[in-house]
Amino acid sequence: MSAAAISLALAALATNTATAATTDDASDMFMEIAAEADIVGLGESVHATSGYAAERNALTRRLIEEAGFTLVLLETPRLRAMPATRYVDAQSPREWAAAWPTFYRVWQSTEIAYFLEWTRRHNAAVAKRGGQRVVFMGYDIREAHLARRVLEERAGSSVNVDLALEAVDTCKIPATDDEEDAFERAAWAGALEQVKSSAVALWDCSEAFGRARAGVTDPELYLAITTLKAWTGMLAKGAGADPRSGDEQRDAGLADSVRAIRAMLGNPKTVIWAHNWHIATSMDEVSFSETALRGRTMLGNRLKRELGDKYLAIGLIAHEVATCFSGQKGPLSFSEPAGSLEDRLRAMGKKRVLVTALPTGERMRFSTMFREDGPEGEAITATGEPLAAFDALWFVDSVRSQTYPQGTRCD
Repeated sequence: MSAAAISLALAALATNTATAATTDDASDMFMEIAAEADIVGLGESVHATSGYAAERNALTRRLIEEAGFTLVLLETPRLRAMPATRYVDAQSPREWAAAWPTFYRVWQSTEIAYFLEWTRRHNAAVAKRGGQRVVFMGYDIREAHLARRVLEERAGSSVNVDLALEAVDTCKIPATDDEEDAFERAAWAGALEQVKSSAVALWDCSEAFGRARAGVTDPELYLAITTLKAWTGMLAKGAGADPRSGDEQRDAGLADSVRAIRAMLGNPKTVIWAHNWHIATSMDEVSFSETALRGRTMLGNRLKRELGDKYLAIGLIAHEVATCFSGQKGPLSFSEPAGSLEDRLRAMGKKRVLVTALPTGERMRFSTMFREDGPEGEAITATGEPLAAFDALWFVDSVRSQTYPQGTRCD
């Protein structure tokens, strides 16, 4: 479809609200702008919804089937997610129960189960034709005890491993999942004396792992050391006076992981699933109710600087949202107020809208774009130029709360 034809097909949201937004052909226009990218980031304004997962499933399937995307990366730890990686490869036994619990709880939804099952069937079919399977992997760095295990299994194999294991010992890197959880909680609470050893700060630990990683070419070793470098850096900075720096350290590790995984697999065309603020390309033109968020350098910033137009960030937003977080007494629902971007998009009367342009310089409230809700329903609202943070926005009128293979539950 030509640009002129697209322009003729677009509907105005409200007076002076938007210069371009798709109507019924949103999915086709998405493919027009996304098909040539090397990496497409698909976000969600809040975790623990089935509605966003269903939208992301449909868009990702089109990218796989029509544009040759063969790597899907989920915001969850890589080694923990290996059962799912093996499951979709269509070479492991059909043991879904072993794959499902390996993700962060916010991703343990029925829709994720559907996608993995679809990917397994897709891979079985393409294997018969000699085609390329789709790889599904995690890429988060919050699995320090598993990274430690990788190093211990390689003890004595290289100078880099020995240096990394020395840092593991000095920094008292946890050896179990429970120990890691306690370590993190102590750090976020600011109890730094509980997470230091021999007066060596966590930041010194992060730098030690950085030195141990220098020159490493083996992908598995690189990823293990990267996990420890980013994890200790995240906790060192996050427990200090500027929590924003902790998030930036985590996202630096996410970016390193994405690069290493793609390089290991031959740099395939990739879809990244994450929260909106991980995939966003810039936070500079957005004001938040939590001021520490503005200007953060996140995963999307780094990918945009490296890839330019070959990285495409699509933020997912909605007018009515229901979430189902662990610890909630029941689903939490909210809708956006009159005058917000989401409210203006809803007024179009379309279930889905792809927003590709908005009036330059107009600042809008977009409450769900970077919302973070927990059991008490606390929210972070934002005001600014939405398309300064994303290449496009995928709007749906409403998204339902998360459901699980065993049925809906929030606790």
